Formats: sequence, structure tokens, C-alpha cells
Amino acid sequence: MKNIIKILFFIICITSISKFAFSKSPPPGTGTADVPANILIMLDNSGSMAWDMEGRERYANNTYVNRPMDVVRDDNGDIYVYGLNTRKITVLGSDGSFKRELMGYGPGRCNMAYYGFKFDIYGNNIYYLDSYDRQIKVINKNTGNCVKTGNTWERRYGYNQAITVNENYIFVGTYSNVVDVFNRSSLRYIRSFSNSLWSNIWDIAVNESNNKIALAISNYGLVCEHSLSGSSIGSTCSQVGYDRSTRDIYSQRYNYSNGYHYRPVGVDYDTNGNIFTVDRGLYKLQKFDSNGNFLKVYGSYNNPWTLPYGLNVGDNDKVYVAGWLQNRVYEFNNPVGGDLSLSNTLVGTSPSRLDIAKKVIKRIVSNSELSDGANFGLMEWGHPYRRIGSYSRMNDPYQGWRYNWYGTRMLVRITPNGARQIYNVIDNVKAGGGTYLLNGMNLARQEFAGSNSPIIKGADCQQNYLIVISDGDWAQASSVNSIAQQMARQDPSIKTFVVGFATGGNKPNYSNLASAGGTVTPLFAENEDQLFAKLTEAIKQITGSTLTFTAPAISTDARSNDYIYQSTFTYSKNNQWKGFLKKYNLNSNGSFGNMIWDAGTLLNNKSSSSRNIWTVGTGNVNLNNVTTSNLAILKNKFFSTSTTDSEATKLINFIRGLDSYDEDGDGKTSESRHKLGDIYHSNLNIVGKPNGSLQYANEYQTGFYRSQNGYSNFMSQYSGRREIIYVGANDGMLHAFDAITGNELWAFIPPSLHSKLSTMISTKANSTNSIYGIDGSSSVKDIYIDGKWKTVLISGLGAGITVTAQVNTRATLELEARDVYGNFKKDSGNLLNDIIDGISQTVYSDAALLTEEVSIQEHDVTFDSTTGKYKIEYTPSSTGYLETALNIRGVEVANSPFVQEVVAGSIDASYTTASGPGIVGGSLGVQTYIAIVPRDSSDFLVTAGESSSKFKVTVHTTADFTTVQSGPTWDESAQVYRFEYMIEGSSDATVTVDITYDDTPIAGSPFSNIPISSTVSTEVDVKRCVISGPGITYGVAGELTAVAITLYDTNGKLAVPSEAPDLELTIENGNNGNFVEYTDFKPFDSSVLSGLGLDPSAFGYVNEDAGGTYFVTFTKTSMAEAPFKLKVKVDGYATGSVEYNNPSEFTYELVSGMTSSSTSYVQLGNTDGNIVAGDSVPVYIYPRDAYYNGQDYKDSTNREETFSIVLTGDCAPHEADLKALKLCVPKRNFRPFFIS
Repeated sequence: MKNIIKILFFIICITSISKFAFSKSPPPGTGTADVPANILIMLDNSGSMAWDMEGRERYANNTYVNRPMDVVRDDNGDIYVYGLNTRKITVLGSDGSFKRELMGYGPGRCNMAYYGFKFDIYGNNIYYLDSYDRQIKVINKNTGNCVKTGNTWERRYGYNQAITVNENYIFVGTYSNVVDVFNRSSLRYIRSFSNSLWSNIWDIAVNESNNKIALAISNYGLVCEHSLSGSSIGSTCSQVGYDRSTRDIYSQRYNYSNGYHYRPVGVDYDTNGNIFTVDRGLYKLQKFDSNGNFLKVYGSYNNPWTLPYGLNVGDNDKVYVAGWLQNRVYEFNNPVGGDLSLSNTLVGTSPSRLDIAKKVIKRIVSNSELSDGANFGLMEWGHPYRRIGSYSRMNDPYQGWRYNWYGTRMLVRITPNGARQIYNVIDNVKAGGGTYLLNGMNLARQEFAGSNSPIIKGADCQQNYLIVISDGDWAQASSVNSIAQQMARQDPSIKTFVVGFATGGNKPNYSNLASAGGTVTPLFAENEDQLFAKLTEAIKQITGSTLTFTAPAISTDARSNDYIYQSTFTYSKNNQWKGFLKKYNLNSNGSFGNMIWDAGTLLNNKSSSSRNIWTVGTGNVNLNNVTTSNLAILKNKFFSTSTTDSEATKLINFIRGLDSYDEDGDGKTSESRHKLGDIYHSNLNIVGKPNGSLQYANEYQTGFYRSQNGYSNFMSQYSGRREIIYVGANDGMLHAFDAITGNELWAFIPPSLHSKLSTMISTKANSTNSIYGIDGSSSVKDIYIDGKWKTVLISGLGAGITVTAQVNTRATLELEARDVYGNFKKDSGNLLNDIIDGISQTVYSDAALLTEEVSIQEHDVTFDSTTGKYKIEYTPSSTGYLETALNIRGVEVANSPFVQEVVAGSIDASYTTASGPGIVGGSLGVQTYIAIVPRDSSDFLVTAGESSSKFKVTVHTTADFTTVQSGPTWDESAQVYRFEYMIEGSSDATVTVDITYDDTPIAGSPFSNIPISSTVSTEVDVKRCVISGPGITYGVAGELTAVAITLYDTNGKLAVPSEAPDLELTIENGNNGNFVEYTDFKPFDSSVLSGLGLDPSAFGYVNEDAGGTYFVTFTKTSMAEAPFKLKVKVDGYATGSVEYNNPSEFTYELVSGMTSSSTSYVQLGNTDGNIVAGDSVPVYIYPRDAYYNGQDYKDSTNREETFSIVLTGDCAPHEADLKALKLCVPKRNFRPFFIS
């Protein structure tokens, strides 16, 4: 018999598994990786979106007040405003907020208005003078219900114009020189008074003592005050203001100076008897004393009004004037002996539906948790055509909402910068016109299908969605649904979310569109918070859409039907990813049939205490030993450093399925959470009865081996063995599920993952870290061992195995030879030179193995004749990820390349440093911080894992002061330990800060004489100023970044100069030394930074209220000039000083942007122009970004990108074997990469 042996090599590391998490990057297609989700927000701009949430129309200047004719303040402080156009009385709070509306147009009805000008309030009732109904209408001011009505004495239409009410009487002024008097209680007419001077009485008022009455007489430009006794009005007119002769009055000759009147339309008294008048012809509010002498004046044309009408002085002596054209009420202070001053403008504003929608969308697109990595676009839709009416009609105070100049249009194309652009332009959306969605859907289809489509060809995992926001019913609904259905069913699919805003509940249009668009259920919101929640829900569903990266598993059961099993998961940014395993009927045509069960849902229905979760090494061999009853043992296994029993209990309970870390933020930590982790790269293995083949053609085949060793008996003995599905998940467990019921039978935690489980614990509230657990696939074989057949499952950890080496420390790998059956073959060492020649080792800076840092040239390879194994020894000199690749005589060995994480050593206090404003100085009552940078004895950054409890920070001050402090805690984003403190007291303080690690002072500690000021300084010491922000370290070509400077004085106090200093950012280009200056610094404003797409927290702690911090933005595009050197100057002097441990220069690294097809190029390699069928042809792809920068893939987000290869010409009909890339699957080094 001829022996043919195939030698395979497996790399086995003898060092321990890492205690650090192998950071799990977001999956492609989730909007945070290389395949971003495409989201088009479609915002309804129809006329009803200009209404408020209750469906009330609003008017010019976004107010409920429409052509205000009169205003009255009641004794509760509420302001009542009568609008002539709407015939409504709008009730405002004292702050101008809208409260309710009363009355409305309605001839002949007691609680409605036909036509009138004035009203008054007494007690709980409104007395409205209806000129056309010729009635005094009394309504309840709180409910609007009718109390009673009474006829006026003047029966001519429109002649009743003015009304005032006191305890006993109602006085009605008319156009026809008459004042009629009525009993207030009964509305019975009592008597009338007339005077030839009273031509066109526009307003009437009675003083606090009820002994004087004033009339504003418009035709003669006169304000008359008469004596009043009960219901009797004296005949003599005492002119208010400077006297005019009778001749001038009757001949209508006017004086327009202060103290005179031209067209007075309002008059009232304050509690001191002073008289106030408002004149629509002179645009003035004037104040006179109780004798009618002129005192004060306010106003002119267009300042603040053009046609003031109503006037009222409240019992608080504040003066209220109704501005007719401005649709506002103006409130004035009226100090005794002082000037009139405008204190408030009351408009009764309540945001429109469109206002709220725009505000919410701005919140969404400026929230990096929701917008990062997704491509956003914005469409406004309404009327199918632009220019409905004229542009000017959009601002029409009466009918503006009926017109829309813009109609339906794309405001922002769907691009990576779309979110930022939306934030900047969405306020341009105006409401007006009809609700026509059909054209919007057609335009959306064109956007996704055109030459600028955001869809990445071949990226099947990419999520594409429309989010339609509307408040009404759109026309041509069936056609709209048809387009949505077509888009949802096409490849790639474009689905439609529909959000009903202020609809009052479900509507058929919304349900039908959601169903047609593939999202099934519409979303509804009735206020701002609900709309934000619903849009957040939709976007999270999009970016966390159910994904699968594993092949379906098919099981054929001769006793029943055929089934297919599919694992999927949903991504979550700050929590565990949720796994699902579903069983479907398999249709005869190969398609999925009905779902039978979902193991993820079934597991959620199972209590955490009833699960069987086991591991080894506990001394307890049953199937449920990962419990708190084994707390002492598990605590030492799960945590690499000491921890409390409480913390260990929380982790065990979390592993079992309780929400120990309150991921959902509801404050409950003993409730169940989603228990099954994501099944990412682990394929399913279905194990039932033994089914190995006994067929063979010769003695070299496996069937012969089986037949010779009794395999048929093994098959017979276990022919009834139930089917179990085995699959690894990134919760760190290998799960076993019953294939019939879908119930979890048990879950196993490999010992190599014990210490990794604690890395799921996050320092953030309501968060956990997602990890790689069992991310490799299992293999199942029937193996003959010790004279018996057994079914053996072997599972790899995939990305879950992150074996560590320590920088500058000797590490070892062992190799052993095995035959084709996996049997160990003791070698004689004849492959030693081949291994030496075939090994290469490279350290990369990131987990995606994309950025080469250093190659390891020295490898000591030896052969152990006793064990028959090869040993590779080496010393990595840099932290990162070490890739060991090995080939033997040109053939890559199994599991090559092998990856180890190279970690820093233990924290060394003498190399650990501190920086930040907390060691420079501060102000009383203002929180400050210190950043502690942990380093090992080789000066490498120790990124995580060592307990922060070993750090101790002590702030020393005198007994007169109180220290409020927190930390230090690990800040993952900044890779520092952060300590925050605040000094409280009443005078200047000086503090000392001691920082130790394991009781040993860190470099520079103690930090002494740190000034804490009780006042803000105005003098700046450039040596003390602190520079911060993302722009001092790292940026992406073409993307906006920023730096900030916080000013301090020579004593370390926060400095806020009386005049803004001359600030200058200087950037030195790396290659040619050219300088670029940026001087456009602005006061630090977190809202502005968020609007620019920058995270305010990236600048460290900034006290915006105190001032003293400024920021500047900049963009760099050419990596040829990198790295850059950044300096900031204050009044021409560079900041920073070694003396204060304050850097004066920063190195700014620039990485390439996303790959651009227009600048990237392709080359064929190793050909002379002739390609022979069947030959392998290398195709080299040189990816570049939009600025012609070659890709180095150093982006800290481990960016992955998708490429596709298309064959054209005569060879196109033939099959091409493209072996390099599978779209949407993580991949490695592309510098350049090739396919064949």
C-alpha cells in the first residue's frame, strides 16, 4: 500500500488569552461602517404644517394674534387679545404663551362674534360689544360659554364702537357723538349722553375712583375727560394734553407734537389716575398726569408698531398696546416718575407642526449616535409644482399657508455630509399649498436610481429607506402605495417608513403606505418628544437592521418535512447585539416557507434561572454551574484583577440574561434582557443521527476505515438521536438548541474566554461593550477513539480568540505537524529551514490589520526532538496587533496568518503623566478635570484593563474650602483616566494635587500652588493657556475639524479679557515647512459645534457660561503635506510651556477620506497583453480618496470599503473567478490589494 501523507500545520499559542476586549467594529450596512445606510427624510411642507398641534391656524409672525384690535389684562395676569379678522379672543399667559381661544365668527350667537371692535372684562366675564349684532354679549372668560346678551340702544350697524365696564354700569361709546349707559347686571338700558365734540368715539375708560371718564375721539384728534357721578357724565370736556382751540378742533387742524393727538384710538387710567393714550396716526403711546398734563411718550412709525390700536393698563400698572400690523401685544413698564420702557413683546406664539418637525430633525442629524456614518438626504414635498402663487404671497399674513413657492424638491442629496447640510438648510422649508406625495415618491425613486445614486452596487447588505413625515392625507394614495411597493420589492430594496405627526391617531393612508413600503406599521406622534422618539426608533431600526453573515443550514428529516435554519442579528451601538436563530419550512422551489420558531424569542421567554450554562474549572460538573452559588470561583476566573462580590454577581446575572447594567435605561436591573448574543461569523451545525458514508473505492478512503471499525453498529445504536443545532455567539457561549422545539438545551463558556467576559462591562451608564466571543464556526466529526466511535465537536473562537503578547517581552508560538486525519505526526526537524524562510511577522496599529507599524525581523526558530514540535520565539517592540504568517515551500499553512494582540506592560507610575486645566488653575464653583495618561516602563500607552482603584488623587486645600470630586475613571474615547474636581468657598484658594499609582507618585506629582480664583481674571498668560479638541491629533482628508483654546492668567485662573484677544492657529505643513494661518476664532458654543457635526465633548470640559474659551475650524485635504505641526498664538505669542507641563506644539495626523471611484485606478499585473483562458490574472486596485490621497486605512473606526469587479468585452459571458473580496464582509490589508 502506498502511503500518501499531506502535512498540515496548526499554530498554537502557549501564552494566555487577552484580558482585553478585541473591540468589535460595527457590522457593514449599519450606517457606521463601510456600507452606510441611505436615509432620505421626506418632510411635508403643505399648508396644514403651518398650523399648531391642535390644528389651529397661525398668522403672520407665527402668532395666534391676527389683527389685534383690543387688549385687556385680567386680575389673574392673563392677557386677552381680540383679533378683528378672526373674531376670536386669544388668551395669553403673562409670559406671552398661548393658553386658549374664545369666541370666533358667528352672527347672532351669544358666544360668537359677528363684527365688533372692543371688549372689557369684569370679574369672570367678558363684555363684548358686537357692532353688527347690535348687542352686548357676556361670556365666561374661562369657558367661553354664553352668560347673557342685551341689545344696544344704538341700532345702526357698526355704530357701537367703544365699551368700558365698572361695578354697576356699562358705558358704550358710538360713532354718532353718543355714550349710552346700561346696568351691568341686567344689561338694561339706563340713559344716553351726547356732545358735539364726541365724533367717532374709539375708546372709553373709567378711572379707579369711578369719578372720571375719558373718551378717545378719533375724528377730531381729541381725548376728553369728563366728570362721572354714578351713571351721570358731566358735560365739560377737559382736554387731555395740550389744549387746542375749538376752531382748530372743528376745522380739524392738528398739531403733531408730543402732548397732542391726531387719531387717538385708545385711552385708559393707571391706579394713580395717570391717563394713557395711543394714537394710530402719530404712532405714539403717551402718558399724562391726572390733570391731563403731558409726561412721557414712546413710539414712532415702525418703532415698534405701524398701527397701534387697543390700549389697557393692568392692575399691575403695566401698559399693554395692541400692534395691528405686527400681530403683537407690547408690554410697557410704567414706573412712577420714570420713562415708559418696552419690557416684553407678547405674541401668543406656539410652534407650528413644521417648526417642531424641523427642530426634531435638527436634533436627529446633529446627534452622532444617530447620524454617524449614515448617508442622509432631505426632500420637502407638498404641491407637485413649484411657485404656487407668487413668492410674496408666502408671506401674506392672511393666506400665506395656502401658497408654496417651492413645491416638491430635493433640498439635500443623499451623501455622507448630508446630515450636516440638513442642519444648515432645513430652516428654509416653508409651509404652503396642498398635500401631494406622488411627485415626491417619483422624485425619491429618481434619487436612488440616478447617476448620483447613493446605493453601492453589489452591497446587498446596504439599508435604503425613505422616512415620510406628514400631518395629513395625501392625494392619489393608491399610486403612492404602488411606487412604495415597487421600491420595496426591487433589488436593492428601498423601504418606506411613514410617520404621522399630529394626525390624532391612525389613518388608512399611513397604514397602507407602511405596508406597501415594507415597514408594516406606521409611526404616530402628537408632540415634539414623541416625534423625536419615533424618528429615533425608525433610524435605529434602519442602522440596526437585522443582518446575517452566515450561510443558512438545511436539514432533511426523512420522517417529516425539509427545514432551513437562518441566524440573524441586530446591531446596537452601546449595548449587546441581539441574536436570532429561526427555523423555516423549506419550499420545494428552495425558497423560505413559514417560520416555525425563533430561538432568540423562545430564549427570552425562558427565565434566567432555568437556563443551563456551564463551563469547566468550577469543581462542579453539572450543566448549570455558571451561577452565583459558585461566585468565589467564577469571580477569579471572570476578572483578571480584584473586584467585589457585588460586581461579580452583576456580571454572572448579566451572562445568564438579566439586565444588570440597565441597558434599556428604565432603572430596573433585575428584569430580563435579550439573552442570545449575535451570531456573526459562526455557521450553524446541525447534529442528529450518525450519517457518515460506508462507501469506498479503495482502502485509502474514509469509508473503508469506517467499515473496518464497526461504524455501522454506531449508526444503528444512535439512529434515534435527536437533532441539535450548535452555534457560537458573541455572548461568549456555544449554544445547543433542540432542532424540533427551538428551546436552548445548554450553553457552554470555553475557559479561554473567562477573563474576556468582564470586558463587556462599560464605564458608561446604561451601556455594555459588545465583544467577540465564539465567533468561529464549529466542526463535527465522527471519530474512532480508544476503540469507540464518538461524535466530536470542535469549535474555533474566530475573532474571539485574541491571544496576547506583551511589548518588549519574549513570546512563543509552537508548531506541530499533523496528517490528513488530524493525527499528530512527530517530525524529525527537516522543515526547520523552511519555517525560517516562510515566516513573516508584522505589527499593525489597529485591530483590522490595516496599518503597518513595524516588521519583526528576528525570529528564533528551534526544533524540540523530544516533543517533535517547532518553537518560534520573538520579541515584539511595539504595541498593536501582531500578524504571524507562515508558508511552507509556497503553501500557506492552516490558520495562517495568526493574530495576537500586543499589549503594553503594567502601568509604571514614573512614566505616567497628567495634564489638563485641573493642574493649571481654576475658579471657585467651576468644575475642572485632570487627564492621567497611563504608560508602562517602555513608555507605551496602557490602553485599558488595570483597575482605576490603584490610582489615588488627593486635592489638598484649607479647611475653609470644600472639594467636590469624582474619579478617576477610565475614559475609553480619550484613552485616559479622568479625574474631576471643584473647589467651593468664598475667597481665592491655592491647592495641591497628589496623584499616585499603587501608592507611588506619578511623574510630576505632587502638583503644587494651583490657584483657584474667586473671580475671573482679565489678564492672559500664554504659557498657561490650554489647547484642546480633535484638531490637535487626528483628522480625515476633506472633513471639518477644530481646536479650542481656554485662557488662563499667570496664577492659573480662568481669564476672560474685556476685549477678545488676537488668536491665531498656525499649521506647518510637514514636507515643505509652509505655514497656514487661521484667525477666525469664535467663542466656544456647543450648539454651533454640534451643528457643524463636531462633538463638543471632544474638547474636554468647557464652562461655556464663564467664557474664556474660543474655537476655530479648519479642513486639510492633502496627505502629501502631513504630518502637520499645530501651534496657537495669543496676541502673537505661542502658548504652552514645559514649566507647566503644557504642550506648545501638536502633531496632527491626516488620514484619507472614503475611496472615490473617480480618482482610484486599476492595473493588470504579470501579463504581456495576452491572457490565456484559465490563467490567474492579478488585478491591482489602487484606492484613492476624492483628494487623490492613497488609502492608508488608518482611520480609527477600522473603516472597510466595498469594491466590485465588472468584466466587459468578449470574455464577459464567461465565468470569472473573483477570489479576493466578498462585499460587506470584513477584510484586511489593501495596499494595494489584488484579485485573480
